[in-house]
Amino acid sequence: AYLPIIKSSMHALQLTSGPMIMATLFGLQMLKKKLTDKHASTFYSDVWKFISKAEARDKVGRIVQYGCRMLQGILAHLPADSAWQLYKPLVAECQTTLAWARRTHRWGKEMP
Repeated sequence: AYLPIIKSSMHALQLTSGPMIMATLFGLQMLKKKLTDKHASTFYSDVWKFISKAEARDKVGRIVQYGCRMLQGILAHLPADSAWQLYKPLVAECQTTLAWARRTHRWGKEMP
């Protein structure tokens, strides 16, 4: 069968959420084309210009690193039997990896 067996209403919502998001984005793109007579978006080129700079990559890494640190603090205050505690080692590893990557990046930035 091409479609999985639907076990509950939440399962059906999970299966249909992706196509619903894509249909909504398609509708918004068509509305934008109709209102502005332009189909091309400059969003991706603006993001690419931003990410191509070393300072921007460091700032994005810092945002994600401190976001992981915030999640670690939130998880520390949740009950020990919470389902979210499964993510604690993943968040800690992501935060530590980004911290080391940012240190290496800053060290390499000082070289001529």
